[in-house]
This record gives sequence, structure tokens and C-alpha cells, in this order.
Amino acid sequence: MAYCTKCNVKRLMVEPEAVQVGNKKNALRGECGECGCGLFKFVGSECLDRPKGYYVALARERRLEARKAKLLDGVAPIRAAYWSDESDFEEGESGGAKR
Repeated sequence: MAYCTKCNVKRLMVEPEAVQVGNKKNALRGECGECGCGLFKFVGSECLDRPKGYYVALARERRLEARKAKLLDGVAPIRAAYWSDESDFEEGESGGAKR
């Protein structure tokens, strides 16, 4: 089934053939059963040998990333200072640390 732009209805595709578009997307090309107009339909993951639920998981990851980005958008980055016990500092006469 594909949408025929001439009939303005979904029609059965006569003699469908599998084609691959330039950006490696799979599609079906055929003719309308009523008017003979050319039909074209992109097909999903069944033809790409992807595991069941692949696109659902991908959409979930995108939504989570968008939520994280939205939450962290107005937050300033945290700057932390780290000190080590190594010889970065020299002890002075007053007992305090000096550089």
C-alpha cells in the first residue's frame, strides 16, 4: 500500500520492486492499481535486518539527550580546584603554604 497522489487515496502497488536510494535508504517502487501512476514508498527496519525495537530505543536516547541539554542549558559549568600533597607548594617560615 502506498499513497497515490493522482487518486488521493492509499492504493495497492502493482509489481513493486525494491530499490535503494542514494543515501542507502530502502524503498519500493511500483504502479497504482487503479490509474497506473507511479508510486514510491520508503520501507522500514524489516528490510534493513535491524533488531526489533531499534528505532524505539534510538528515539528514547534522542529524547533523553534533549532533556539533559535543556536542563543543563542555563547552568554554569562547575570549576573545581584540586590540590595535591606533592611538592607543588613550599612551606615558608610562617608555616603557611607559599608558591
